[in-house]
Amino acid sequence: MNFAVQSNLALCYLQLGDHDQCKKSCDSKNEKCLFRRSQVQLTLLSFDQAIRDFQTFLKINPSNLAAQQQIKSISILE
Repeated sequence: MNFAVQSNLALCYLQLGDHDQCKKSCDSKNEKCLFRRSQVQLTLLSFDQAIRDFQTFLKINPSNLAAQQQIKSISILE
């Protein structure tokens, strides 16, 4: 499955609230999928995993402000 389809499928599952399928659809090598998986982890209150995924995402795209802000937000919640 190509990355665009995989990312869009993950987004659909995320919006439907099907967190398990969203995580299964996410490949850790694709930045959009990593971001989606991070969002699911955050929704599931798995803060440590969400931070790890956002940090991995930032290794691929270090200038992404949304991921940086998410990490800051999670740090405040903990």
